[in-house]
Amino acid sequence: MSACGVDNKLNGEKQDPDPFDTGSTYDPPPVDTSDTGGQDSGGTVTEPEVCTDNVFAGHTLPSLEDCDAPSTAAEPSWTLVTKFGDLGVGMTLSSPVFGNINDDNGNGVIDSGDTPDVVVAPYSGGVYAYDGVTGTLLWHTNNSEIEQTEPAIADLDGDGLPEVVVGGYYQSHAYHGEDGTQYWQGSAETGTKEYCGAVNVADLDGDGLPEIVLGRVIINGQSGSKIGEGAYGHGSSYNGEAPDAFAADIDLDGDQEVIVGNAAYDINGTAIWNNGGPDGYAAVGNFDSDPEAEIAVSSQSSVFLYDTDGSTIWSKSASSGSYQGPPVIADLDGDGEPEIAVPTGSGITAYEGDGSVMWTYTNTSGYMFDGASAYDLNGDGAWEVLDNGATSLRILDGRTGSVLSTFAHAVQNYACGQAPSVADIDGDGSVEISYGVYSTPGGWGVLEDSTEGFSPGLVYWNQHAFNITNINEDMTVPTYPDINWDSYNSFRAGPPIDVLFPNKNLTVQLDDVCTMECSAGRLTVWWSLGNNGSEDIDDDVTVTFWGVTDTGEVELGSTIYGGNKPAGWLANSQQTELTGVPTPLYDVYVTIDGGNREDGGEIGECDETDNEARLGSPLCL
Repeated sequence: MSACGVDNKLNGEKQDPDPFDTGSTYDPPPVDTSDTGGQDSGGTVTEPEVCTDNVFAGHTLPSLEDCDAPSTAAEPSWTLVTKFGDLGVGMTLSSPVFGNINDDNGNGVIDSGDTPDVVVAPYSGGVYAYDGVTGTLLWHTNNSEIEQTEPAIADLDGDGLPEVVVGGYYQSHAYHGEDGTQYWQGSAETGTKEYCGAVNVADLDGDGLPEIVLGRVIINGQSGSKIGEGAYGHGSSYNGEAPDAFAADIDLDGDQEVIVGNAAYDINGTAIWNNGGPDGYAAVGNFDSDPEAEIAVSSQSSVFLYDTDGSTIWSKSASSGSYQGPPVIADLDGDGEPEIAVPTGSGITAYEGDGSVMWTYTNTSGYMFDGASAYDLNGDGAWEVLDNGATSLRILDGRTGSVLSTFAHAVQNYACGQAPSVADIDGDGSVEISYGVYSTPGGWGVLEDSTEGFSPGLVYWNQHAFNITNINEDMTVPTYPDINWDSYNSFRAGPPIDVLFPNKNLTVQLDDVCTMECSAGRLTVWWSLGNNGSEDIDDDVTVTFWGVTDTGEVELGSTIYGGNKPAGWLANSQQTELTGVPTPLYDVYVTIDGGNREDGGEIGECDETDNEARLGSPLCL
């Protein structure tokens, strides 16, 4: 085989690309079709022919039109204006949530052909649903409850049509998103005021049907009946009222735990651990080198970071003497590491992962605590903090806490954790921001930038403990959600813009195949890897070779392609010898980064459908 110069690295070894040839496309060399065996006229035995070295030269590639991320402002200059709202529905101690609740296009399911909606639950009872594009009221339902929680949108029964869930002082309620008719009337925490709190949704037992988490109560999502109730914290820093518990698989055992400020419960409300500390609001993220999550907790007077088992990593006295609200986790300064933003009764305090204070923003003092969330509104890799307080909503610079923009919504508000939801609900390529207002008459609003200068985003933010991976776009609840801190490491925060709109795009082509050694179970292929996106790719790429045989498709080998893959680039071809090739072989193809998959591979690409190349003809027969 010395005459066949091949790359035989088929065991996951990394190979670096050949130098990039910026010249024109190289035409494949002709295949030698001369006689491959037998005797010549003089009776001399000739050597069988073997595959020779070939090179197909690399060249430039035009960038895909859809592979340019939306432009963003390096220096934010935003003016917040009202898109729509309703300041007459009564005092609202939570923010509206965003998500599709009805089948706009009439195909029987919620999909990309439907438009997002807005759902809000005022303090005085009732749930209101509005069209997310126009703000038109879709439906309104009354109930006897007061002091309601922030609602959640989710498909509770798997019928393809979402429901709306809200907690109340005496009972919880679920309504059909299509028309607002009641689905069920169910359980709540006995004697606990739910205002300023939230319901959250998760599939705790992995059966494909979600449960409702309302404080330390776990509720059946299809009937409203109580499954279990914990004995320790509610997920609240305010005397057990206004709970905001949620679920996450913090120990990576495959089961999600219900997280409150001082305990973790299983689906039955049994404590997995209780650390004896004060109750508080929680958020989860990864702040160390192990793969499990840590838990950030804001109690009335302190901020804690707990390990997976509830043990204390650090604790800090609160920088303000007021109540504290649910924490936010995001990369506030763009350094690649998460920080913690804690709303208080007088602003926001941001902490580094080691507990040191990063900055403090102080505003007009309000009763109880502000509401906060985070979003990278200008796409620069550092998340802004959205602070909804006593009199106004402010956008704060995540690096410094300085005010970037302000919208005054009340003369004097009852600041009670109305954390803004953020999503592109009208499809204009720029996100909108929701808020709730307590002051009389009270109500809610949706804000946009007057020049549509915000970054693009998802079309949903369905619950207060939103963390990207805990809900799907069609409002179905993941049975085993992806671990947020593996990809995003954020909580109550939006996703990175480059994940939503990647600039990278891998492509592969199969240049030639030599079948001269089929009888020996060997096949030589020439293939080229390229990047026709607008951003360089440094990630290693898995390249896999497949054959089509009598028994189906079989893997023939794989390798790792390393090195930089610049934008607008197709590399010189690689030559790979595959051994142990079965016969007959009807076709051969190559895949990169997992092939053509709707959910993508390891590398986020703007086109996931050009990661395969086939020869399309019989080979070894």
